[in-house]
Amino acid sequence: MNTLHVNRVSESDNFWSNQERIEEIQKDMLRFTLLQLRDKSLAEDLVQEAFMAAYENKEKFNGEAQFKTWIFTILKNKMIDFFRHNKRRTHINVEIETEDKLLGSCFKQNDHWNQESQPNDWGDPDKILDNKQFWIILDICMKDMKDNLAQVFSMREILGLETAKICEILEIKENNCWILLHRARSRLRICLENRWLTS
Repeated sequence: MNTLHVNRVSESDNFWSNQERIEEIQKDMLRFTLLQLRDKSLAEDLVQEAFMAAYENKEKFNGEAQFKTWIFTILKNKMIDFFRHNKRRTHINVEIETEDKLLGSCFKQNDHWNQESQPNDWGDPDKILDNKQFWIILDICMKDMKDNLAQVFSMREILGLETAKICEILEIKENNCWILLHRARSRLRICLENRWLTS
C-alpha cells in the first residue's frame, strides 16, 4: 500500500471519531439525496443506511479513493437500489409539451440560436468544479427544477445510470427520457448562466 493509500485509510479511521466531520458529510449527503428524492424522511433514511453500511464495512476502505468519495459511492448504490425496488413510488408523469416557452425562446424558427440566448463561455471546467459558489448555485438551480426533470437528470448525470435503466425504473419511453434530459440540461444551463456566470 503506498503512502497516499495509508493517509486515506488514516483519514477514514479519524473520521469516525470526529463528530464535526461526520455532521458535515451527513449534511452534504442529505442535500445530495434530497435532490434525487424530494422527500426529506426518505432521504434521511437512505443517508442513515449509507452511514451504517460505511461504518459496518470501514475495514474494507483501502484508501484507493478519498474517504468522502467512498462513502458517497455507498450512498449512490443505496439510492439506485431504492429506485430499483420502488418503481411505483418513483413513477414519473411525463408531460410532452407542444411548446416550451423557456426553451423555445432560445432558438429562431430555423433552429439556430438566438444571438442573445447562445451559451456563454464558462471558462475552465476544472476551476468551476473547485468553486464552492458554483455548487451552491447548482443546488439552488436543481431545487428550482420540476421534480421529473431533476430526477431524470440526477439519475443520468449524478448517479450515472444508463438511459435504458432510467426508463425501466421510471417506466417511461426512451424518447421521453431524452426529452426530459434535454429540458433539464437546458434549464440548468440557463439558470447557472443567470445566477452564477452573471453574478
